[in-house]
Amino acid sequence: MYIQPYPENESNNQSIIRIIKNELKLNVKKLYRMEKKGAVKIWRAELARGKSLRIDNRAVGNSVYLQKLALKNGVNVPRVLYYKNIKISTWVNGEMLSNVFDDANAFIEVGRQLAKMNSIVDPSTGRCLTNSDMGITNFIYTKNKQIYIIDMNTMRLTRNPDSSICKMLLKRIRDPERNALILKGYGETRDTKKIIKAAEKLNWKWGHRGFRKNTSPCA
Repeated sequence: MYIQPYPENESNNQSIIRIIKNELKLNVKKLYRMEKKGAVKIWRAELARGKSLRIDNRAVGNSVYLQKLALKNGVNVPRVLYYKNIKISTWVNGEMLSNVFDDANAFIEVGRQLAKMNSIVDPSTGRCLTNSDMGITNFIYTKNKQIYIIDMNTMRLTRNPDSSICKMLLKRIRDPERNALILKGYGETRDTKKIIKAAEKLNWKWGHRGFRKNTSPCA
């Protein structure tokens, strides 16, 4: 994402700075807005002392609850510090996975993280935490060798997490070799048979190089 400073006289700027000062007792040195498409906009607040903060102008659905659920169960996401009209979380610095790992290991690691997420069960509903809108750019690698998910607003609960992974592979990733690598990492701790079966129902065939569209006239 491209980062640019917000104009100093922007009303949103002053509102965010005021909330951080009043609610968190922290002083903002400079505020940056992340260029992002869609309704959700993100700012980075550079503090006079200490680390930066992340500000989301809104949170989709119950994303705050799910963000806390993920963190409580060992999935690294920014920690929520305040939520009312806006959401304020810790800002996590790091490198994209593709800048740290080679292509194969980066996608294997994505699979491992997705499996970790899908293994979390919400105690109030019995449903699993998942995200069918994930990609390699949604993860970063920090200096202390931790992998964080930095796009939390599309997390949701589902009774069938394997189906959501199938949707991600076929609609978001699409590349057969990369799909195979993600499933390799995913399969270290979770069964991939249901994912393959769900894909085959959508007329995709699984082979040693990943999912490929079945173009047979008899399919």
